[in-house]
Amino acid sequence: MDYAQYLFNKPWYQVIGYGNAKDIYGSSKGAYFKKIKNNPKDKKQLPKQGDLIVFDRTSTNPYGHIGVVDKASSRGVDLIQQDGFHPNGATFEKFRPWGASPTIGWLRPKTSILNKVVQKVTPKKA
Repeated sequence: MDYAQYLFNKPWYQVIGYGNAKDIYGSSKGAYFKKIKNNPKDKKQLPKQGDLIVFDRTSTNPYGHIGVVDKASSRGVDLIQQDGFHPNGATFEKFRPWGASPTIGWLRPKTSILNKVVQKVTPKKA
């Protein structure tokens, strides 16, 4: 995933591992992300902007799906996503109501790692 690679300045497979979208929650590296398992009974548990949300497989999509959270509410989540089923595989934003797709959980980038990456790649002022 380009987003994970962008965040941590490392090849995506070193950050989130291999597999179909539905497998990424389990294969992601704990050093980079805090794993938050979805609890549908907890209405206050919401992903934050920038989290990777992981959806399980469905009868029409055996691979699952991943999106980047733009915003979330008790109604659902706005995602920035790239969809292989979408014409041209375009990147777009979409609202998904809770319950429309089985949600495994989300991966929250660890800010302690992000801060180190930003310091490493930010040029020093002269």
